[in-house]
Amino acid sequence: MKEHFHGVPSKFFQDRFGYPANFIVRAPGRVNLIGEHIDYSLLPVLPMAIQLRTTLTVRPRKDNHVRLVNAKKAYSDIELELSASLETGPTSDWGDYARGAAQALVREYGITVGADIAVESNLPVAAGLSSSSALSCGVALALLTVNGHTIDRVELAEIMAAAEQYTGTQGGGMDQAVILCARGGSALKVNFAPLQIREVEVPGDWVFLVTYSGIVAEKSGAAQATYNTRTRECREALQTIWGWVGKGIPPKRDYRPLLEAANPQDLLNVADKVLRVPLLPRLRHTVSEALRVPDAEAAL
Repeated sequence: MKEHFHGVPSKFFQDRFGYPANFIVRAPGRVNLIGEHIDYSLLPVLPMAIQLRTTLTVRPRKDNHVRLVNAKKAYSDIELELSASLETGPTSDWGDYARGAAQALVREYGITVGADIAVESNLPVAAGLSSSSALSCGVALALLTVNGHTIDRVELAEIMAAAEQYTGTQGGGMDQAVILCARGGSALKVNFAPLQIREVEVPGDWVFLVTYSGIVAEKSGAAQATYNTRTRECREALQTIWGWVGKGIPPKRDYRPLLEAANPQDLLNVADKVLRVPLLPRLRHTVSEALRVPDAEAAL
């Protein structure tokens, strides 16, 4: 969501840069109703956006530099020069989400105009509500706007899913899809490769309670290795069992051909015989969770 205005709605921007901003970008967080840890296996998921969000106040620059400041004092100021090849920052550097977005947009659309950006957010960080993807998608919308580009949101979601790999996290495309394409009053049924979005209406009298456990899991920090290990194990489980139920070259990470090659119960029976921990629980979860998604959609 983008808003243009006159005046100074962000005192933080004015205080940090010394002049008013031109427009605001708002990027929501998200919760996933069902379809946990299967988007990177290209299986459908059912997330929805939430009211907590990241807000970016923005002003174009006359050069190709991007300066970012964050209202959270723990985050240092970031400055980068638009380039098709940007070096990553130190471990857990919040600026990598901006660098990945900027690099992708230079490569895809040749953007050259920089911006000053002030970031304010009420999303808890590293809490599983996609504060990182909200930041990267917000930066992308800001930079596209100052460069005069209007991009289809589905197209941008695919670009941003790939762009976030810049941080080192081998994730899927759910977060970017729902952040960029969500609509009020609806969850989204998200299919991948190609990315397809369908609104699923949520009953108006339903209330969702999201409880933050307080456990911090930074995908750009300590949790990254654990997350990436899980994605690798899911791929290994797929490729191992493919030799028992599939034909030809095994898919790299796409579980859809596997689910088409055999019924789920037969898959699980074979898996019990040929897989061991940790590959067995990875495959069992992926297959069973994929079955729960259409059931959950029907329940809505």
